[in-house]
Amino acid sequence: MKTAVAAVLVLGAVILSSSASADPRFHGDRVYVRGPGCNSTTYRASTIIFFCGDAGVWVTNIRYSSYGGRTATGTAVQHAKDCIPDCASGGISAARVTIRLADVVRCDGTLFYSRASTRYIGRPPSAQRASLVATISPFYESSCSSILG
Repeated sequence: MKTAVAAVLVLGAVILSSSASADPRFHGDRVYVRGPGCNSTTYRASTIIFFCGDAGVWVTNIRYSSYGGRTATGTAVQHAKDCIPDCASGGISAARVTIRLADVVRCDGTLFYSRASTRYIGRPPSAQRASLVATISPFYESSCSSILG
């Protein structure tokens, strides 16, 4: 009986230690992401604007398969300006992508994902690259420090 209890305790400790959320640097905190307005933050955002200067690429309808550890993953619809013939008068394409949020930083005591990457599911729309990596640090990133990379 003692052996069985000890085995269960050891197994539980192994499972917890392998969990990203068990990382002592998280302290059980939620991990946020820059909100859809670029000057806000939200937990489990359903929309993220990647490039706030021109809002040239953004994702909507994010469905997470994992969230809250070193990374968050899921699927979304990526919208991107085609810039054909130019960005001011060009159209917008939209297609399904996989999304990964990573590089957790702590800013003023709050955890944030600071990098997003996407890859089109299937063939990308014309004039779009197959994958994208964007910095999505919070708007006050000067007070942030990387904790999990």
